[in-house]
Parts: sequence; C-alpha cells; structure tokens
Amino acid sequence: MNWMRLHATLQIFFVVGGASVAASGFYAFLAILVARKFMGLSENISIFFIGLPIFIILFVFFVKRLPAQFQKSGFLSDSPNKFGPWFKRCSSWLGGLPMIYALVHVNRERISL
Repeated sequence: MNWMRLHATLQIFFVVGGASVAASGFYAFLAILVARKFMGLSENISIFFIGLPIFIILFVFFVKRLPAQFQKSGFLSDSPNKFGPWFKRCSSWLGGLPMIYALVHVNRERISL
C-alpha cells in the first residue's frame, strides 16, 4: 500500500472538509442571526429555510474552491500530481469518490480502466 497517497488523500479530505464545514457554518450562523434579529423571523423558518440552504450552497462552494487555495498556501503537503493520472480518471466513473478507489486500488498496475 502506498501510504503517501493514502496520507495525502486523507489530508485533503479532512482539511478541506473541516474548513468547509467551519466556514459555511459560520456564514450560515450569521445569516440566521440576521434573519432572527433584524427581520423578525421565527427560529424554525430562519434555521431550516434560510440557514440550511445557505450552509449547503456554501459548503459545496468551499469544497470546490479551497483545495487550490490550500495548495498555494501550503496547508496541503502533497500536490495532486503525486496522485497520478488514475486519481483523475476514477472520479468520473465512481461518482466523485476517488478516496474509496484510492483505499482499495493503490497500485497503478492493478488498475484496468
């Protein structure tokens, strides 16, 4: 098993995922606060109809945007080029879950696409 690839995949998953949850949760909290205090909406409406959609939209935005920014700033230690070309190809037929593919098939010779 190639532990460097596994480490890089898990690092990207947890760093980007954690930062995305934290950032989108913070902005959703601010939107809920504005909806409750300044607009006078009830708690259920402000949380479920304003906060939750904002959280989901921002989470998707941050997951797509943050890996490149973290790579430039040095938060992610390995570049995506070290994953090899199989990492990019497998996401198209796995439904965007290359991490599972990386855990199961770590050698390039074993991959038959």
